[in-house]
Amino acid sequence: MFGNPDFSEPQQNDPSKGACRKCGYVGHLTYQCRNLIKLKAQKDVVIDISSTSSESETDTPIVAEEKKKLAKLMKKKERKERKEKRKEQAGNSGKGEKKSKKESKSRHDGKRYKEHKKKKTEKVTSKRTEKVSQQEKLSAEQFLPEGDASDLFVCGVGDMGQLGLGDDVRECHKFRRVKFNDSSVKIKMVAAGGCHSLVLSCGCNDEGALGRAVFENDEEVDEDCTFAKVQFDQEDLNEHGEIAMISAGDSHGAALTVNGSVFIWGRFRGKNGALGLMVDQKTNKVISQSKTPVLLWSYKNHKIVKISSGCNHLMCLDESGKVWTIGDGSDGQLGRIFRFDFDLESIRVTRRLLSLDCVELKHKCKNVFAVAQGSFAITIDDNVIVWGLNGYAQLGFPIEGKGSLQVVKIPTPSPGFESNGPYACFSGEHHILSANRELYSIGRVCDGRLGIENLQAENDIQSTLLRVESLSKFVLGVTAAGSCSFCWTREAYSWGANIGGMLGLPVEEDLSITTPTEIPVPQDFSVLNFIYYLFISFHTVQLFFPKMEADLVKEFEEVAEQVRRLKSRPTDNELLELYALYKQSTVGDASEEKPGVFDFKGKSKWDVWRKRKGMSKNDAMKEYIKMTKQIINKYGTDL
Repeated sequence: MFGNPDFSEPQQNDPSKGACRKCGYVGHLTYQCRNLIKLKAQKDVVIDISSTSSESETDTPIVAEEKKKLAKLMKKKERKERKEKRKEQAGNSGKGEKKSKKESKSRHDGKRYKEHKKKKTEKVTSKRTEKVSQQEKLSAEQFLPEGDASDLFVCGVGDMGQLGLGDDVRECHKFRRVKFNDSSVKIKMVAAGGCHSLVLSCGCNDEGALGRAVFENDEEVDEDCTFAKVQFDQEDLNEHGEIAMISAGDSHGAALTVNGSVFIWGRFRGKNGALGLMVDQKTNKVISQSKTPVLLWSYKNHKIVKISSGCNHLMCLDESGKVWTIGDGSDGQLGRIFRFDFDLESIRVTRRLLSLDCVELKHKCKNVFAVAQGSFAITIDDNVIVWGLNGYAQLGFPIEGKGSLQVVKIPTPSPGFESNGPYACFSGEHHILSANRELYSIGRVCDGRLGIENLQAENDIQSTLLRVESLSKFVLGVTAAGSCSFCWTREAYSWGANIGGMLGLPVEEDLSITTPTEIPVPQDFSVLNFIYYLFISFHTVQLFFPKMEADLVKEFEEVAEQVRRLKSRPTDNELLELYALYKQSTVGDASEEKPGVFDFKGKSKWDVWRKRKGMSKNDAMKEYIKMTKQIINKYGTDL
């Protein structure tokens, strides 16, 4: 109607044409406004950015409004850039910026939540790492018995020569002394396998379990019925160190060197027969069996500090607290899940079974115990992790109905061993004995193997851990297998089925003993240890220590009791010194709570303890007795 406006000429203010609602001019209508036409054509207003800081008098209202909006956006952007720059400078200087009130209240902010979670994880991890570092890494010395035994005594069934008494002794109903060809032999450790024994080695050489060659003709009498040296290669011993620890299973033997390497011989067996021994690291081939020791693991990979044998599997603990296993895994005793574990006869699975591999555990461990078809691991927090056969609830998982856990394939904290800890040792087959200064038992009930008289249990299963109250003495250790059970204080006790006289008690054969009964020992000897790594089948091996050492232990315990009755409190330095000596005197056996004055924590105690750590157990006892007597004379007691 009015035609297109002419942009080359300025629009006039003509009142006759009405008023524009955009720019306020009266000379044209709204749709003719040049500002509106530009806005529609460009879908935006063309604005000179350099002039946004101040409004021009010639600006139309729409241009002025857009300039204001753009100015606000630019100021906001500048503020954001300055803020980021300050944060960057604060980060470089190591000084964080104070959080705003709103930011501090925002608990669920994504970035802050992730940082908080990361710090929390690092804190927990650092605590665990600190706990491991305080141990200065594990060492084999922590698991070795103190001192040397002077004599070895055996009893039980010896039809395979496992008693070491010669070919003519097939059964022995009371302990008999073993005579060695070399009278100067001092014994540090003994391991009893299914039908062979290891001190140096003797017994049935099936599958090469003795670690040495013998006559193959059954009509000839060889040395497998008496003790003889295991045939180690001298070059291997020069490289990997002398033997520090041994263990034995049904048909295999193992030895740990002082450097942390592991040698193995014999063969592992599975439910379907012979399984093999190991996968050779050099040739990558399966070794079916070996009559002489072969290198399973070198200290150059990880330093092993403890080995423990079940019937057909071997557990290893390295210095960092990791657990390694090898052998038969048909009952879950390896703690490693295989993708094809249902087909245990396949060569792929067999190679994995016969390779020493790490068990995936959430926490580091400080001790391991292989039982017949199961495994126990004690974490640095004193939790008990178990896996393997649980047919009689021996791992602490109740057996009730069809949904019961018969086999524990994944390492799991045991509900049966959550209380009454920390535990010092575990041993057994269908039943388990454990000790933490007191004696506990769980599992199969028949033949009185749990040591509790008149115990009634449904389906021959005791699913909860019970304390053996008939034995009130301080228990140093336990061992069990089959239907037999043993424990020791300074005396030795046995109970269960007296098959072949293997309990060492003067009772009728095959009689069941339901409570711990003291084993008679020679008058001049005292039992300090049955052997930490004893696996019993149908024979028993027992170490006896001279009476002199037993008297030292007795005096040490009496003096420790007197310290609790001091009339006045010793100084902190005296207490710390006593604490360190006491701990070194009772490594692996005693409770920290026994002398009630030892309640210190902190760096000073650790420094004192570290200085005393190098002492032997006997020297620490003597030093403790000497210092305690001086303190008693100084302060007096309530005796």
